Amino acid sequence: MQVSKLDIRGAAGLQEKLQLHWPQARLAQQLTRLETNVPGLAGVPDCQPDGDNLAALVDYLSSLGLTGPLLRRCQKLAEAMAA
Repeated sequence: MQVSKLDIRGAAGLQEKLQLHWPQARLAQQLTRLETNVPGLAGVPDCQPDGDNLAALVDYLSSLGLTGPLLRRCQKLAEAMAA
């Protein structure tokens, strides 16, 4: 299926951008994929955030001067877990 035929806004432009930058798109996909073939790794550890860890993450992100959706989502999640 061609991306340009998908029922999403901007599909035609997205197809053109993917064609122009295909090697970079594939590299980004490879870099963001979780690697499961790691010698000595029996499995991916189960990570469950809790309110304290999320609050610490919010403080850390704030100390770096980061703002935006990630910080707001972490704040909301930390508040919800603390309640």
